This record gives sequence, structure tokens and C-alpha cells, in this order.
Amino acid sequence: MKRLLLFIYLLIVNIECKFIINKLTIPTVSDQLIQQYFKEWMTNNNVLYDNDQFLYRFEIFKNNFHYIREWNSGDSPTILGLNAFADLENEEFRSLYNMLPVANLDDYYQNHPQNIDVKKQFSFKSAHGYDLGPRPMSFDWRKKNAVGPIQNQGRCSSSWAFSAAGAMTSTHKIDSDPLGVDITILSTQQLLDCAGPYGTEGCLYGTPDQAFDYAINSQGMVSSLGYPYEGYNTTCRSYETDVVAQFDSFELLTSGNEEDLEIMLLKAPVSVVIDGGLLSFQLYQGGVYYEQACNNLTLTASLLVVGYSYATLSPSGILSGSTGLTGNRISLSALGGLSSSADSTSTGYTASISSSWATSSDSASSAWGQLTSSSGYSGQLNQNQNQNQNNIEQDKMGGNGQSSKEQMNTIPYWTLVNSWGTNWGENGVLYLIKDYHNACGIASLATTINSIPNNSKDSSNSAAPSE
Repeated sequence: MKRLLLFIYLLIVNIECKFIINKLTIPTVSDQLIQQYFKEWMTNNNVLYDNDQFLYRFEIFKNNFHYIREWNSGDSPTILGLNAFADLENEEFRSLYNMLPVANLDDYYQNHPQNIDVKKQFSFKSAHGYDLGPRPMSFDWRKKNAVGPIQNQGRCSSSWAFSAAGAMTSTHKIDSDPLGVDITILSTQQLLDCAGPYGTEGCLYGTPDQAFDYAINSQGMVSSLGYPYEGYNTTCRSYETDVVAQFDSFELLTSGNEEDLEIMLLKAPVSVVIDGGLLSFQLYQGGVYYEQACNNLTLTASLLVVGYSYATLSPSGILSGSTGLTGNRISLSALGGLSSSADSTSTGYTASISSSWATSSDSASSAWGQLTSSSGYSGQLNQNQNQNQNNIEQDKMGGNGQSSKEQMNTIPYWTLVNSWGTNWGENGVLYLIKDYHNACGIASLATTINSIPNNSKDSSNSAAPSE
């Protein structure tokens, strides 16, 4: 059972030959073996320690190694690994890379009149005037050249600024030059230095809506080339003559409703604040992130939601193509990434899942993610979605009309970009379980901003966000 589940997890994202640490790949462990991994990790991450620091960091690394090995040997859809934070204790990681938690959310919501019911105030007829039509099964703004590159905030808890700057970068691109090749990356440092009067605290704390408040009420935003990132607070500089983007309003979602978040995302990438402080989050390497302990009220890390999709799995545990399993490494390059309907705009939107809990290990064949109670997630599709799902999956299998027992099953996920560099997650990307109890607070504090299109661009050419 665990071998089958492990194989399934490795197929979920495009992990190119990353070593998966578990009890199958490493049956026995010794300090000498872990020290070899530690030295290799130091080389790969350009880290040097003196003797005392080496011993201290090795003990932390060893504890994290054991945690990763144990986790990956269990029944989680999440894969952990020796990423850039493998030599940090969790408390140290949180102090360096997490913001102070967002204060009392009830008070926060009451003090923000921008809080909206997006289903009432943002219909599928978007601000650009086009009709979105049926929501696509999968969507990704990166495919539309509307998302900047993965960045690295360094040891400054400025994820709020990176998320906000990323959202503004994307919105400005979509509204002002949707068909262009180039994208202007807006300045994170400008937010870090200048948004203080709106409630931010530099490398300690901030939320994207506070950054948006600043951007709307200031002269506008400068590019990252004109106001480059330094990784610490400096004095707010004069920048009025260098403004390249302006904004006039923002919308705040605090309902915890992921369907509302999806509607917002079809307009533009969305800034969110989630619980990013758990050890499993610190050591995340790939797969779909699910952690039962993840809190939807303890919001400490801000990321940018850029898409959503789902992975498909047959009862036999195969996605499509060959397994790519070679020795102790897994390669998914032969699979071409996720097996999902990236180009589908079917009206049968079926990515939501039930909230039932698996209670026995013999049910793994019913759906991807049908895990034991140790992880508490069931990927069982809602019964009333089965017909649409069967139609979609028959299309995937060439319309051969296999019986329902052979139909593929799905697990939905959000795609988020982080600001911790490419040596975390899947090259800086997080895949977070979708439509499951507002996991990690994905829809507890979500914000999108509206830009003022550049006069020099013809915003009427905006293309509808179909895949």
C-alpha cells in the first residue's frame, strides 16, 4: 500500500530527478550517511561553517533529515526534501522567513470596508468587458506571460511586499499590455520603504492590502530596475518621475470561500496570506501540500496565487506515459508534467471535492488522495459530479468509453509562487490542496488590485482568460 501511494505522490508534479528521501530509498540511516548528505547540501547551497557551527547545524540537519524520511514514508500527498532551509530549526525559520501573524482577524475584517462579496460585485463579465463564460477546469496566468520570475526575499520577512508587487505586476501587464512579450516587474523595495504609513512594518510585518492602499494613494509604482530590492528597510526615496504603473482600487476576500477566490483569480493573480510556519511547509519539496495542522487563521506568509488545476489518476495508480522510475530517483520529464486538462473550458466544473475523511487503508483505489486517517484527507469526488467527470475523463482516454471503475479520478490544487527562491518547493512554486476546508487559510485574506491601464496601450485588446 505505502509503495503504491509513494509512487502516486511522485507523479503529481514535474519533479525532475530529485532524490526522494524515505525508508524505501534509504532503508538504514547512520550519522555518517547523514553527514555525507549534509556536506553535499552545503556544497549545493554555497554554505560554509566553522567547526562549532558545523556541529550545531549538523544536529539540526540530522533532525530534519529524520523528519523528512519519516514523512515521505507515510501516506501524505506532500513530498518533503532537503531544500534551502534544511539546516534551520523551525522556530528559527519562522523568525527569519515568516511575518508576525496577522492580528485578530475579526477586528481586521470589521476595519476593512473593502471586504466584498465577490459573487455579487464581480460577475463573470469582468472589468475588461468580456464574458468569461464557463470557468475553465484548469488555469494558469504564467502561460499568458502575466507572472514575473521567482524571487528571493532573503532573510527579511517581506513576503507581503513580494506578493503585492507580484499581483500589481500581473494586473498591470494584463490591463495595459496583455498580448505583449515583455513584463515590467514592479518594485518590492518601494513597498518595503514607503508603505509604513499604511500599517506595514518592513521586514517584520505587512499585508498585501496595506501595500495596495499605499500604491493607490501614492503617485504609483516604480519598476524593480528603478528601485531595486535590497533586503532591508531604507528611507523612502523620491520616485515620482519614474512611475510606470498606477492603481485605483482593490478588492478583499475574507470569506474563506475558495469558489470566490477562483472567481477573483480569473481576473488576475491574487495575493493571499496563509499559514506558512509549519515544519512540513519549511521543508516542502513537491507534491500537493496538505497538512492537517495547517491553520486557516494563523496567517504568516504571503504568496501569489497564479492558477489552479487538478491531477488525474487511474485506479492502477498511473497518470499517463511511462513511470520514469529509475533506481532511487524519479523523473517525470517523459510525462510532460501534470496530466490535466490545461486547455479545457468544459462547463462541467468538477474540481471540488467532498470533505469526508478516510478511515481505512483499503480504500486507496477509489481516488487519488484516498489516504488513511493518519493524514485525514479523502479525495472522493462528490457523487453528483460523477457524470461530468466521466465525460471529461473519457475524452482524456480517447473516448473509448471505459467502465466507471476504470475512470480516472482527480485531486484539485492551487498553484502559488513564493518569494523564497527556487531551492524551495517545486522551483519556488507551491501546489496547495484546493477546495478543502480553506486549507492553510488560502481564502481567509485574499486581495486583488485594479490598475489604471497605460494610455499608451490599448486595453480593449485584452483577451479572455480561457486556457
